[in-house]
Amino acid sequence: MSRLPDYSAERFFAAEKTVLSYIASEKISDALCGGVLLALSGGADSVFLLHLLTRLSKKQAFPLLAVHVNHHLRVDEADRDAAFCRSLCEALGVPFICLDVDVAEEQARGKFGLEEAARRVRYRALFAELEGHPELACIATAHHGTDQLETVLFQMLRGGGLRAALGMSPVRLPIVRPLLCLSRKEIEMALTDAGCDFVTDSTNADTGYARNYLRHEILPRLSRINCEPERAILRMSEALSHDAAFLDELAGTACSAAPRRDDGVDAGYLTSLHEALLRRVIVILYEEKREADASHIAIEHTHIVSISELLRSGRSSFSVAVPNRLYAVLANGVFSFRRTPNVVADAPNTCVPLVDGENELPGGFFLTVRRDGAEVLVRCFSFLHKMDITVAISSDIINGELYARSRRPQDAYRFHSHTHSLKKLYNEAKIPLGVRPYLPVLCDQSGILWVPFFPVREKTCKD
Repeated sequence: MSRLPDYSAERFFAAEKTVLSYIASEKISDALCGGVLLALSGGADSVFLLHLLTRLSKKQAFPLLAVHVNHHLRVDEADRDAAFCRSLCEALGVPFICLDVDVAEEQARGKFGLEEAARRVRYRALFAELEGHPELACIATAHHGTDQLETVLFQMLRGGGLRAALGMSPVRLPIVRPLLCLSRKEIEMALTDAGCDFVTDSTNADTGYARNYLRHEILPRLSRINCEPERAILRMSEALSHDAAFLDELAGTACSAAPRRDDGVDAGYLTSLHEALLRRVIVILYEEKREADASHIAIEHTHIVSISELLRSGRSSFSVAVPNRLYAVLANGVFSFRRTPNVVADAPNTCVPLVDGENELPGGFFLTVRRDGAEVLVRCFSFLHKMDITVAISSDIINGELYARSRRPQDAYRFHSHTHSLKKLYNEAKIPLGVRPYLPVLCDQSGILWVPFFPVREKTCKD
């Protein structure tokens, strides 16, 4: 049986007081009063939140349900964590549910990394459980200030905009995060001071994971500059949130005022907007069209910037693949997000001679050519399409100068002792239709030499 903490212990009492003040100031209490589903992992952060919400629910008479998601990833620890959570909830008199999920299936189905697959199935399970409990209004997660610091640093390193500096919101219904005002150290010290048990995930010490490397190698060094970096990030996020809220309000008004036709928005109106508003309107239009899915993939900063640049480029049409099986499409002066790419008639007829070094191509693609002895290294990458492929081509099979062009209707080339239709290759590889007109076809004087995702032409093709 897990020991109950001494709620009067100095550090526990101080931490609880800080959180209760934060709950009031961020209007989290409005959501909590409707009933709470607590995501309980058994770690220090969620255990602290469980104790706090248990006491608060008794005072304010709102229902509380603790839910543990068992990912079955750590053979020895997974069942231990589930048993600990169940025992603790029994001791506190809190209703408890354990949900089993299959992370491997999600990872294989969506080609996600392990952490992302686990996050997606966890939230999907939590949202489904919330729907089954009409007496509950929100999901409380135990993200704390150190998580917030890590998240902001990660997003800033990826080149995000204002949203990156904001980090996680304390309230984004149905999710609430009451512990963003505390650091990981404060939570662990509060529980230790109160004599309360919690479990530890052994993988948290593995610096092979990027977030753990940041946590163990980078964050301790930040304390040499500021002994409480979490507090600094919290202050920054709170200050910027007011600016973001004002811009979001303006963007909402601009989106409502936009001339709409053919299930889209007049492109001329969009390009008349300030860049800060245009980027937000793009997000609003994307959110309007995407599937209602709790674990949906958000449109990323690179997509937003690329779409904005294409809209302002003066092009009469384009079609760009974005997350959630959507396409950003401009046609006949109307911009919209669509389920089908609606590839337009003026798809680019590109032919670009390649030079050594980086070559920029239409549609957000780049080809880098580097000669390395008897080989030519060609790298095709695109920030917009999250693609990065490098191939080594023997100089013996290259005939003349290299150039990149867009595909043509009857394109085909020979590899693995067979001639392959480019259209058939694209279909079999499920290359998005909106990407195909822009995906570069590498050629020399003998024809197609290489196409990204597929092998290099056979050597016998050189004249």
